Amino acid sequence: MRPSDHTAEPTTAAGQRLSAGALERRVKRWLLTAPFQCYLPVAPGLEPVLADELVDLALAAGPDALRTEHGGVSLELDNAGIMRANLCLRTANRVLLRLGTVPAQSPEMLYDRTRKLDWLVHLGFATGYRLRVSSRRSKLQAGDQVTNTVASAVARHMRDHGLYPKLDDESPLEFHVRLLDDRCTISLDTSGEHLHRRGVRTHVSAAPLRETVAAAMALTALRGLKHSPDVVVDPFCGGGTVLIETADVLTLAAPGRHRDFAFQQAAWFRPGRWREVQRQEEASRSALGPLPPIVGIDSDHRALEAARANLARAGYEGAELVHADSTTFDFSRLGASHGLIIGNAPFGVRLGDQHSAAALLTRLVDRLASVGGTWRLCLLVGDPTPLLEHPALREARQLPVKTGGLDASIVSGTVG
Repeated sequence: MRPSDHTAEPTTAAGQRLSAGALERRVKRWLLTAPFQCYLPVAPGLEPVLADELVDLALAAGPDALRTEHGGVSLELDNAGIMRANLCLRTANRVLLRLGTVPAQSPEMLYDRTRKLDWLVHLGFATGYRLRVSSRRSKLQAGDQVTNTVASAVARHMRDHGLYPKLDDESPLEFHVRLLDDRCTISLDTSGEHLHRRGVRTHVSAAPLRETVAAAMALTALRGLKHSPDVVVDPFCGGGTVLIETADVLTLAAPGRHRDFAFQQAAWFRPGRWREVQRQEEASRSALGPLPPIVGIDSDHRALEAARANLARAGYEGAELVHADSTTFDFSRLGASHGLIIGNAPFGVRLGDQHSAAALLTRLVDRLASVGGTWRLCLLVGDPTPLLEHPALREARQLPVKTGGLDASIVSGTVG
């Protein structure tokens, strides 16, 4: 997302339009009420991975500071924490900042309660905003009536300050309006574009994998390892997404370092604090040692070309990309003592068939068991049975996840 200027210079006509100084004082008072309630949606199945991330990044004091539910995690963050969550979290889909939850059994009730929320500290002098409405088990249904009711409430709130923002499909500021059981929760989407859009992958191969799921694989594979991998291999490289996310985890590179976020347009945004958040993350990365060799294998030349371009854009030009069949590849030539095999295996749904996908997994594990060394294996698969039942895979673990509308599993274990 490219930041755009949706603000206008305030006028100072007394009693009509809020001054810049008055807005600044209002925002400062609001900032002092931190921390704020936030909600982080995540792909179903990855809730525990996101919870571990939040604790590891010290965005949460511990598991008790989190409320985990199907498809998301709730916690409290201050404005610097919101910025850091957007910049650093690898598996979250978005970072939603709650404005409030109000009863909404009728349009009149929704209007009356919604206009009392503090829209000013978020919109400021913005001339436009967007609304995304959803409804479940509520008298009010998603549609023009709810949209117009909330927009009228916003207009009434902002008019008191001499400000007149309008609904604008091009605005970077979007509020999520979620009706559930006749209650309405309104949140500011501080992320903008979905957080899987890292600003890196410009070339896409067949059956692309979302970066958030790839990152969950990397975090799962590397968590608790006694030895750092001396080589990282993706046997189903595709466009290089898994390799990029794994390299980012190994180097502590912030996944959002190549993009901008919607919070940069909010009235409470503080550029100085944002620069400090970015500086601190870069400092933590610079203290690490060199990245181990990374190798991508694929039988599709076009996929490898996409991977080459994407890896270079992410800063990993040194990756070795090999046109080969991973089930016959000579892994012994890599000289690994503690290697990592990580990748998105063919599901046999969109590409190939399920029988050949199962046979491929069996041959790959057979191959690894025959080449020596110890291999940490972490694969995203449609059917986990061939891996879980393979005698050479020890300490096997399965994490079910939804990806691309399909049921899948992240299966990890050790070979050798």
